[in-house]
Amino acid sequence: MNDYKSIYTNHYKETTYRFAFAYLVDNSRMNALNPKRPHLTLDEQRKRTAAYAKEHSCIVVKEFIEYHGDELLWDRAGFTELVYFVAERHPAMVIHAGEDYLNLRAGERYKLISQFESDDASVRSA
Repeated sequence: MNDYKSIYTNHYKETTYRFAFAYLVDNSRMNALNPKRPHLTLDEQRKRTAAYAKEHSCIVVKEFIEYHGDELLWDRAGFTELVYFVAERHPAMVIHAGEDYLNLRAGERYKLISQFESDDASVRSA
């Protein structure tokens, strides 16, 4: 068994932890294109993800950063890397804080959730 360590500030208060991956989206391009409707920065997403993990007794052991572009979900490097890691490592959760981003693109939220739940990893929005 692997000895996983949190990549965020440790918050040990339980004796048993599930491990999770974080899926973050770099929204800097979207924010530059539409400053009147700002999206969460990477730091804001990390804070939300860390708080969610703490509340649900998870340790985030790796984060995957998606850089916003016009590519389809399956053509994005960050997402593709995440898919392979989930299939190989079987985390309890994939935590994302980009709910607003997923809502912008029709059907992607469903694809994200169904992909990981087929590998027994639940998808949670922080």
